[in-house]
Amino acid sequence: MNIPTEIKLTGLKSRKMRNLIMLVISLFLSVTVSSGIKSADDPASDNSLSVFCSPDLEGLVSRWAGEFRKQNQGQDVKVVILSDDPEGKFNSGKNLGFISSQYSRFYEERMWNTIVGRDVTVLVFNAENPLAEEVSTSGIPLSKLADALGTTGNRNWGLLLKSGGNYPFNIYIVDDQSINAGISELPDAGNIFPGCIRVENAGELVTSMQNDKYSIGICKMSDVMDPVSNGMAGINLLPVDRNENGSLDYMERIYDNPVNLSRGVWMGKYPSTLFNNIYSVSSSQPVNKAEKAFLIWCLTEGQTYLNQFGFSELLRGERDSRIEMLTYGDRTIVASETGIRASTVLLLMLGLLSISFIISLVIKYIGEKRTVTAEKSTISTRIFDENNLDIMPGLYYDKSHTWAFMEKDGMVRIGLDDFIQHVAGHVTRVKMKNTVEYVIKWKPFLSIIQYGMQFNI
Repeated sequence: MNIPTEIKLTGLKSRKMRNLIMLVISLFLSVTVSSGIKSADDPASDNSLSVFCSPDLEGLVSRWAGEFRKQNQGQDVKVVILSDDPEGKFNSGKNLGFISSQYSRFYEERMWNTIVGRDVTVLVFNAENPLAEEVSTSGIPLSKLADALGTTGNRNWGLLLKSGGNYPFNIYIVDDQSINAGISELPDAGNIFPGCIRVENAGELVTSMQNDKYSIGICKMSDVMDPVSNGMAGINLLPVDRNENGSLDYMERIYDNPVNLSRGVWMGKYPSTLFNNIYSVSSSQPVNKAEKAFLIWCLTEGQTYLNQFGFSELLRGERDSRIEMLTYGDRTIVASETGIRASTVLLLMLGLLSISFIISLVIKYIGEKRTVTAEKSTISTRIFDENNLDIMPGLYYDKSHTWAFMEKDGMVRIGLDDFIQHVAGHVTRVKMKNTVEYVIKWKPFLSIIQYGMQFNI
């Protein structure tokens, strides 16, 4: 809807000046007050840190707390185990917590969370299997594997592969509660896995499979990536054909080694029913220095203890990105503590604010048609609202005026929304990140250029 409006230039300038003065006064007051108040979250005033966890993470979190105490003398960490009772839902205020996906009922989606580890179930097969080459090329359809788990009849490779032949096979599974929970969620797999041979640990699984070349095993990824045993001798990861088209596509080729599999889990290429995330949760993003220090330690040195409890470490890149988000904004605090005067900080912030203010005015008034006459000193404005925008369905939009769309092959297409394109006008060049470079939240990921002028997104 277009509404012609007349605005006197003198009135417009007056409002802009008042807004700028108010912003400067607010900025000055905020800097002055913040420089004179000691944070209530300063760990120096409280050396006791309380964290909670779901029952399945008791061993891991208790070990984390013990090791952190050893390395940080004087910092006490108390671990509270959440009750399995539905009434024992998260009610610990702003305390930091650690919860696995299967205990997600303990917290709400709007709570702040970040992933600190994973519980991943993998399928393995004997490297000397005569069908190994075909298995590695075509993979096993997930639905056929689920049928094999749920059947009480004869299992043979002919049901899993196009040219598998009539080779009967056994399924060995490590008897672990989290493995059982994940596999049981596969369609038609059932909850009991009739006819599967249960073993106590990964060592017994390897021994059994080495003597049974057509067998399939089910265990944790931490067993495969165990740094002590250097993986399983003669045992390979079993590829899963997720889209069931009879071959492993480019996006499905993550099974040649455990590190690539771990990367595939991170990027969403691995079946979600076969892994659980371990989350750190809180009612809001931690700002207490003790909580942040403990959480960063869990994402760095603490990762080495995940394997001991059957969990998998995060890859270095994922850990770095989560630490980056956790510590975002800390640089300003550190700079002020190292001797930069409040007046310097004020000038820097004022400069940034002035630039933001000018940009906001440009965005607000660009596209509006102005007719200025000397006699009336007026502006005729064409209203720019949602009726002028082309908003496509099926996309995920962000407040940064970008959108994302998941393609069928698993790739994510990212673009700029119609508003930015209206504002930017004719774009002469686009500057993007290079392949394999990370995209970090709150950081620029592309620049649009218009005849030499650059706008970072």
